[in-house]
Amino acid sequence: MAHFLKKLVATLGALIVLALLLMGYGFYKKSTDPSWRLFATSEPTSKFEPRTNQFASENAQPKPDTPKTEKPLTEFGSINLNLAPECSIVKTQWQGRLLSLQTGPKGICESLIIFDSQSGKQLGVIRLR
Repeated sequence: MAHFLKKLVATLGALIVLALLLMGYGFYKKSTDPSWRLFATSEPTSKFEPRTNQFASENAQPKPDTPKTEKPLTEFGSINLNLAPECSIVKTQWQGRLLSLQTGPKGICESLIIFDSQSGKQLGVIRLR
């Protein structure tokens, strides 16, 4: 029985060392090529290209050889927030395609308004009172 346990411990130790080596290799590869995957399901990309500012030019178009992953921005007109005169926007924050506006000052004006930046639709309001 002791012989079996020694083999089991040695095997599990070897598997742990193998897992650590694979993790180290993955961290190294990911630091040199952020789009690298251990088990790639599609054609790997050669180099990482940072995102460009979508709002830099009104006529900005994606490169023809670049696959299109997002819908083009559409015009959605003007949006009225219907804030009281004493209320104002205190903070804005982007998270992907979502825009959140925090209104203030504290009290009745304090809320968080969330928009979808592609459609311009207001997704919701969170009252922080």
